[in-house]
Amino acid sequence: MIKSFYFLKVGLPIAAVVFMAATLAAPQPGIAASANNLKCKGCVGAKDLGKKSVRSKHIKSGSVKSSHIGDDEIGSSKIKNGDIAAEDLAESAQPTGADDDSGNLQQALAGAVATIRTVTITAPGPGLIVAIASGNFSMDTLSGATCGLNTDDTIDLAYGIQGFHPSGTSGSMVMPFGATRVFEATAGDNTVNLNCYEPTGTSQIIDPSLTAMFVPNRY
Repeated sequence: MIKSFYFLKVGLPIAAVVFMAATLAAPQPGIAASANNLKCKGCVGAKDLGKKSVRSKHIKSGSVKSSHIGDDEIGSSKIKNGDIAAEDLAESAQPTGADDDSGNLQQALAGAVATIRTVTITAPGPGLIVAIASGNFSMDTLSGATCGLNTDDTIDLAYGIQGFHPSGTSGSMVMPFGATRVFEATAGDNTVNLNCYEPTGTSQIIDPSLTAMFVPNRY
């Protein structure tokens, strides 16, 4: 009896040890945690990212440069209307813009130069302003009229448009005119004027038109 009791008493601790060893050897559930010391360059590729998982708010301003974008990777279908303004483009890519001043007008000319039409173009960058004018002179006998395109209120006679009604014809004479001139443009407002005056006699200008167009470069 004493020997059996001793055997059972010794057997219990051995079973406990076996149980504990088995428990420790069994797989333990993992515990998720954020790594705060991970340094990994290139271990996350495009295929690891879900669709639309990276948005504009996740990208710092200026962090994506032209060297990061391959040829033909950005097409017109990926750009919404209004996303890119003219001033955002390189000088060589800036678009053409135009404006005009025209309509019914019959204005008597005087001995002093007067601005008849004016157009202001707001250019996105440096370039050229192409100005085009047309209209009609109405002149009495022995009368003349002179107009010119300029960026101020004067007339450069090297670019002047002149009309004259000689003697021998009674009554007034109507003479159409046209002119084109190119000016250097700077970023911002650029104004072109159609200026006219009457050097002699009695003259007037009828339905003059002025169009100004911005172009980014000489080709």
